[in-house]
Amino acid sequence: MELIITAHKEAAVKRIREHKVVLAVQDTTVLNHSAYLPDDADPVNMTKDTARGFLLHDTVAFAEDGLPLGVLDAQFWARNPAAARQSAARRERDIEEKESSKWLKSYRAAAEVQALCPDTMIVSVGDRESDIYELFHEAR
Repeated sequence: MELIITAHKEAAVKRIREHKVVLAVQDTTVLNHSAYLPDDADPVNMTKDTARGFLLHDTVAFAEDGLPLGVLDAQFWARNPAAARQSAARRERDIEEKESSKWLKSYRAAAEVQALCPDTMIVSVGDRESDIYELFHEAR
């Protein structure tokens, strides 16, 4: 997957350089495979819902007019069913051990592109789930 994303990112950087402002939008997509269950699919949420599959957190670059410029980052995983009971101890775990680290990884990918495109302002965009201290601290 890393080789594919690297090629996409390189192509996106070429397109990004043609713009003054670019939005690096990141979000998570649930890939529900309950109807056709691969062997390595796990629960996609930790509620009583029985849906099984995978999660994909990607970062896509867009021009100000909404034109997609390319994929900057993609993270793909299956949740560990044993982790369902870890929420009580979540405050004690380091951010890198949590699923929330996806926001930091995507932000870092946008920051890498910013370094490659100094004449373009890259704006990292996330929804309210990305409202985590570590992300704001790193961006500062």
